[in-house]
Amino acid sequence: PALRARFDGALRELDATDPGPWGDDPLLDSLRRALPDTPYRRALPGLLWHCTSDTSEQAICCNGYQLGEVGKSTKNDGWYGRGLYFTSMPTYASHYAHVRTAVHKAGGLCITLNWVLTGRPFLMQKIEIGRACEPGYTTHYAVTHNTRPIQESAKKGGEGYAKHMDGDELVVFDERHALPQYIIELESDY
Repeated sequence: PALRARFDGALRELDATDPGPWGDDPLLDSLRRALPDTPYRRALPGLLWHCTSDTSEQAICCNGYQLGEVGKSTKNDGWYGRGLYFTSMPTYASHYAHVRTAVHKAGGLCITLNWVLTGRPFLMQKIEIGRACEPGYTTHYAVTHNTRPIQESAKKGGEGYAKHMDGDELVVFDERHALPQYIIELESDY
């Protein structure tokens, strides 16, 4: 109940602000399609996926996401900013589960489905490890190809541009903007 109240308060607070327009970059369309129709036109809540260890998930379910924990298990500050990472694609989240299992070889992994406040996303054009949130925006968004920004992997424009997309990442910089809803435990053959 406390995490839900915290999330609902952040939703009302963000929806009362005017974060500004999203812009018209076609890469933002994949994120727009992932968000449900909602009366919260500025906060823009959506159900997005996150991968974590089963031990971290227990803490997340009890205390919510904590920005102070970012990078502790992965040993990096995030390619698109130092924040909490979510994706609209469960297959992309499961890719991270397999990578993390191969690297860490300990404990189980979970994919969570979360309510996440999108607000105004800043479209990331390149990797900027540990970067702070872009001023005037609430989140960072990257469309990826082979886990790299799509701009580095495919020529912008033309019909084939969207075909190269294999994932997306939304970086949230306010821990109140994410609320875990469902946990899926994974097993690995690694």
